[in-house]
Amino acid sequence: MVSWRRPLAASIACLLLVSACTAKAPATSPSPTVPAAASAPTFAASTPLANAAPTCPVSDSGSCAGVLTAGTHRAGDFQPRLTYVVPKGWTNYADLTGIFLLQPPGSAPPGNYITTDFISVATSVAAESADCSPQPAAGVGTSVEDIVTWLTRQRRLAVSHPVAVSVGGLRGESIDIRMAKGAKGCLPSGATTPAVPLIVGIGNSSFNHEIDGRVAERDYFLHYAGGTLAIEVIDTTGGSHLHRLADIVKTFHFQA
Repeated sequence: MVSWRRPLAASIACLLLVSACTAKAPATSPSPTVPAAASAPTFAASTPLANAAPTCPVSDSGSCAGVLTAGTHRAGDFQPRLTYVVPKGWTNYADLTGIFLLQPPGSAPPGNYITTDFISVATSVAAESADCSPQPAAGVGTSVEDIVTWLTRQRRLAVSHPVAVSVGGLRGESIDIRMAKGAKGCLPSGATTPAVPLIVGIGNSSFNHEIDGRVAERDYFLHYAGGTLAIEVIDTTGGSHLHRLADIVKTFHFQA
């Protein structure tokens, strides 16, 4: 279960919090899974962008497109410009300057909770304070290296070895993350299950994200505009969907 908060009109402040624990996390770090390097996708000249002028069905969610047709799409408000490819039925219920969201077929618009897998993109992120307060960790920089190093050193997390990646023209590092077995975590505001802090959005990307024991995720931290752009692939089954979700990330192409 993922809590998604939007307290401000015309912007989104979201708490990406997995708050239901239904599966045990592994005792040790997951085996490193090497994400395939993602180059800019090549599209046939006859393939139109499917949502060139979408009408967002969710208030205060920017230019989101709702339920998507199969094929190539372009984000509206999100910066940097993002082009992506999805199968039929995937949904886009948030498309703001600093936050972009994709969910699999059958997903409901995010209200207080998201109970399905999802892929989120945030323009600018930082490591989250270890006490679950929705603010950057003190003394930790915002470069890709700073954030990845911070996360890999957190004993409450099981983190794979960082892998160099290229996604849609941006370079950086990818890691797979779970909550470590036996980790106590903390109880973020609005949560019912302890979780471990991961990252927060800064600037136009206003959110905070923690992980609990039932979720596996793959995070891509990419160099962008002097800071770090993050792609979070959230698998609420504990890992069985990661590869399928990562295949969609491989289609991403960013353009300033």
